[in-house]
Amino acid sequence: MGFQLTGTINTAGGEIRLAQLHTTKVNGFQNPVPFADPIRGQLGRLFDTVVPPIVQMCGKTGPNCAALFVTDPCESVWATIRDWDHSWAPELTVALARTPISRLNLNVGHTWLHSRQARMDTGFLLSTLICGRPLCAVDGRSADILPDTVQLEYGDLNLSGFWVTDSEMFVAIGSAVAEASAGAHLSRLGINSRFGRWTWLIYALCCGSSHASVSSAAISQGPTMTQSAILAISAVLRANFPQPILESDDSGCHKYGFVDIQGGSELQLCDVREYEENELIVSRACHCRALHDPLDGEWVTVIVPGYGVCKAKLGEGIRFTPDSDNPAFPVKRLCGSLEISRVRFETAAVLMDLLTLVTSGLRRLTLFAPDDDATAAIQIDLCVFSTACPELRHLSVTHFDVVVSAHNVSLRRWPVKTIFLQWWQERRSTLSDVTRCLKNTELRMTRELTSLEVRPSSLVDPDEVKELNSRDGEFLPVAKEKLPAESKAALMSVATSATSAALNRLMDANILSLIFVFASTPAQRSVHCWTDEDYESDPDDW
Repeated sequence: MGFQLTGTINTAGGEIRLAQLHTTKVNGFQNPVPFADPIRGQLGRLFDTVVPPIVQMCGKTGPNCAALFVTDPCESVWATIRDWDHSWAPELTVALARTPISRLNLNVGHTWLHSRQARMDTGFLLSTLICGRPLCAVDGRSADILPDTVQLEYGDLNLSGFWVTDSEMFVAIGSAVAEASAGAHLSRLGINSRFGRWTWLIYALCCGSSHASVSSAAISQGPTMTQSAILAISAVLRANFPQPILESDDSGCHKYGFVDIQGGSELQLCDVREYEENELIVSRACHCRALHDPLDGEWVTVIVPGYGVCKAKLGEGIRFTPDSDNPAFPVKRLCGSLEISRVRFETAAVLMDLLTLVTSGLRRLTLFAPDDDATAAIQIDLCVFSTACPELRHLSVTHFDVVVSAHNVSLRRWPVKTIFLQWWQERRSTLSDVTRCLKNTELRMTRELTSLEVRPSSLVDPDEVKELNSRDGEFLPVAKEKLPAESKAALMSVATSATSAALNRLMDANILSLIFVFASTPAQRSVHCWTDEDYESDPDDW
């Protein structure tokens, strides 16, 4: 949406002038929370329309022209940036950063970094919203409207790059996410890695010097994950650098480390068109991850948050400090939710290696394979899965062949609560392995799995479908073992002795919760294995 509004409003704090807002393509909508605001009312009357917070922020008041930020609370804002008018980049960034929003959903994937100016504008936006501090000025104006450290007003940030159109944008997003500030509340990252590299994606999610981590990630249409890619990812995690020098290319002379850059220093943007200038002036001091290769002389490769890969010349204002022999980096692994859709894996072992490397304590996993016979033939073994993701609670697998090779220790301890399985329609489905899991009383899922939905292919034994559906409606037992320690503790807290009729009145909240858990009605399991009748009533689910 583009705005070009002018006018004045009288408020208790003085006169507000509305500057011209040059057109920037921002598509989106917001769900406002009702809130009485006289300034907003005057804006509405002046322009005879409902004025959103992004427009309100451009009000100017007082002799210093300090920006007047919106005070209206807002439930959620969805914004898709398609192109920049760079003259308005700082104002748009400030509006998104300083508007009180419960959830900001920002899609930057449509932006094409076709010029140096576009990279400058996008870098300013990403470093501000994700890292909490803009590193470089835009036309020298950003320092006037933003402090060194920005107080971000939104509650959660959902960053989407599903429509990334070039590798430069992919790298810009990755460099910023790796250094996300805790105040940015980056709760979800969705990315289309078709134009990127697995190394950059893993660097964004699991590396960087920031202790803030992304709780939820969705990856779509990435390049085929191979064993070579796994080796590269391992190198990224060891070096804490997105473009590590692999052992095959290792001369032994390069050093990883950090560069301290003083404000006013000049860097050079990499991958800029030959006919464009590539200078990047750092307006504030920063501490960035770097690689020094003696073959590059006095130059170091620097990862600048929001701007991607740059080159810096060592000297006054730029100092390189190599890592120690045993550097300690923040350990960041995905522990919330991971969704991987339409990504091909060379083998099932490669998938398990990826999960083992980049997750720890993962609770929810969704796998959606491409529609091809080669991928559908890959067997996902729940036995191996329970080892790679031992804390998983929710699993969804589509278009892979699912088997259970053995009921090992990790499967017996697996705390999974819900499972969704769907086979590709041209592959034979075998359900007996899944049914045996519900029969084995030594498995934890026998007692705790509350929901199982299976959509087999048409090439399935009807008797297997019938047997699996017969498990629907089972009540989950409260306990399948001798009286556990928790139950004993609950009993001891109720009675002072085996013969006493007097109750102990000093039960704490923890003991009470144990009593309520073991006295509650057990859950009833839902099992639904789709039949021909289900598919006939809903053919779109084939």
